Amino acid sequence: MKRAILPTIAILAALLSGASAELLEFWEFNEGPGADFELVENTGSFGSVWNWPSMGSMETDGKGNMVIMGDAGSITRKLPKQGSASAQPDADRYVAPLGGSSIYFQRLDFAGWDMTDAKPGDLFVFKTIDANGNMVGSIQLKKLADGKTRVQMGASGSNYRGKTYGTKGGPLSCEIRFNFSKGSAEYYLDGTQLAQVPNLKQKSISTLLVITSGAWNRPDSWIKIDAMGIGTIGPANNPAPAKLTIVEQRTEMVSNTPTTNRLATFNVQAGDVVLATMSANKSIDRSGAFILFKGTAKPEEFVSEKMVGSGPATYAWHATAKRKGTLEVLLRKPGNLIGVAGLYHLRSSTGSIEQTACGRARGKKTTTATCTFPVPTSGICFEACSTYNAKGAAPNDSETQIDLADQASKRSVAHRPFDTQTTLSSTWESPPGDRATALLGIAFSCSTGTPAQAEAKFR
Repeated sequence: MKRAILPTIAILAALLSGASAELLEFWEFNEGPGADFELVENTGSFGSVWNWPSMGSMETDGKGNMVIMGDAGSITRKLPKQGSASAQPDADRYVAPLGGSSIYFQRLDFAGWDMTDAKPGDLFVFKTIDANGNMVGSIQLKKLADGKTRVQMGASGSNYRGKTYGTKGGPLSCEIRFNFSKGSAEYYLDGTQLAQVPNLKQKSISTLLVITSGAWNRPDSWIKIDAMGIGTIGPANNPAPAKLTIVEQRTEMVSNTPTTNRLATFNVQAGDVVLATMSANKSIDRSGAFILFKGTAKPEEFVSEKMVGSGPATYAWHATAKRKGTLEVLLRKPGNLIGVAGLYHLRSSTGSIEQTACGRARGKKTTTATCTFPVPTSGICFEACSTYNAKGAAPNDSETQIDLADQASKRSVAHRPFDTQTTLSSTWESPPGDRATALLGIAFSCSTGTPAQAEAKFR
């Protein structure tokens, strides 16, 4: 019986709702107990069978799962020509490569695992390969040296991305989607996008591979597979790009607060980022722990940036939520500081946010800060500008939204979305400009080097 938390057919029906959607090779392991790969039904339209179908201690449990209990070795599922081993006798399914304009997916649903007694390095892999033997995509579960387990996905031309768990885990659904025509791939955990890969090297799929390796202590260590296989999603069903969102923003005027002051409290999810930007009137260095992050979300990855000029200064601080909860932004005693602060709660559809770049500049009449990215990138850039010019300063870019400025616009915090840029320049101008200006721009994206969309919500 299939587990209720991730009903395979229901999820696939939702993902593959277009007319061209199709399961090509797919196994759901609904057989009775004791069936090996030779006896497991392939419910995909190709209906192929595995080369070397029997492999060590791998068999169904009669409850809808294939149970792997060690034994290093491999099973190879080749997609062969008519007349060769494991091919359909009356059809050449793979005379043309599995590529082109369709979106292909590689899917593995874990019902659960217990790797408590497994050895470090013990590994289970479900892999797709092209006709030249090069990896296209890989989904794997591995016992780590520190005793934990890691589930991760990788596509050719990119790094593996995944999450670390305890020795026991699941259920968990893993999926890689390949867009061969665009040369890109996307990773999903339980339907949530984990990462995008813009540089997929391989162009087609021609082999499936299952591997177990290591020195498993079976039957005390095991992995249960609920379903696995490959299929297509029509071009019209391309998943939406990753999205970076401002869930909530607040602003504060800061002036000689005598004691520690709570600027804001945000309700966050794991992976959310809270950012504080500040434009100040003094060139005293107030970076580092001048802004503090606390709360039940256990903030981590604290980062501080600054641009201290000859007189004015600008800053940015941000922290990542380790888990769901509250994240508070606290201001230490500012002394004689006068300034404005922008406070932003950021969330991405991938569950991961990264500081993509930071630009700093100082000038007088015109000041330009530039951010550069290794690949075309989209996201949101946050800016803080401080000047001693009597008439203040203003951004030249019409898309820059000023979130708060003091009365003379000497100190301002702002933001703007950007789309598929490799270089992003922010220019602020002071009329007239005969005194110092400090400008800081800090850019965020769903993940480093990942194209994304930016959307702002304001409250």
